[in-house]
Amino acid sequence: MPANSPEPLACDRVQAARLLGLSLATLDRLVKRGEVPHRKIGRRVLFCRETLVKWLRGESCDSPANAPVL
Repeated sequence: MPANSPEPLACDRVQAARLLGLSLATLDRLVKRGEVPHRKIGRRVLFCRETLVKWLRGESCDSPANAPVL
């Protein structure tokens, strides 16, 4: 991706774990418990970067079931 391209809105498990400073196993556990906002599209689990940052800061964000569709 060129340096001047904007970051994608969504990230995958590996990118989300890196952003949050978690292991993949911990992130997967949080996803399974519904504790971290995410979207499942087919077999893929995607995360909105902005929502993850808000969640990490403890700010109010939509529950995973009510999170905006990407």
